[in-house]
Amino acid sequence: TLLALPNGDILVAETNSPPRDMSGIGGFFMKLFMGRVGAGGPSPDKIILLRDSDGDGKAEGRFVFREKDLASPSGMAWRDGKLYVANHNAVLAFDFVPGATVLGGTAKKLMDLPGGGNQWMRNLLLSPDGKKLYVAVGSASNIGENGMAEEAGRAAIWEIDLASGSRRQY
Repeated sequence: TLLALPNGDILVAETNSPPRDMSGIGGFFMKLFMGRVGAGGPSPDKIILLRDSDGDGKAEGRFVFREKDLASPSGMAWRDGKLYVANHNAVLAFDFVPGATVLGGTAKKLMDLPGGGNQWMRNLLLSPDGKKLYVAVGSASNIGENGMAEEAGRAAIWEIDLASGSRRQY
């Protein structure tokens, strides 16, 4: 996934599915098809920053922005000095001012998420006033084949109140 920052830098989440059971006949075909589309390896678990320094539409700079604390990262959002990143299993917040080429510091966990599943990518969206963060969490399966208990907290949008830290299913 991509995130355009106000200064023109582009963040790119390099990701793949978290580890999952690839046994049996289903696993055989999953490995076969995932390998054919280039998704057969482990998740790179990093965010890259691309910078177009001369404004020609081509990134001259490519920087490893962050690798620490990332686990199949996908959704990203930025506002008011905070960068939010959705791993497959948690939402993290970092202090960040656009312009830096490395995201240092310690991640603050805002919320645990039910990890993995068939729909493991997580999208983030900030409310227009920047007070709430919305997190899309996909289902664990396609037809509830592992039971509905495994779907708890999934196939839903979660709302995080950034001032209080409270969260609820939206």
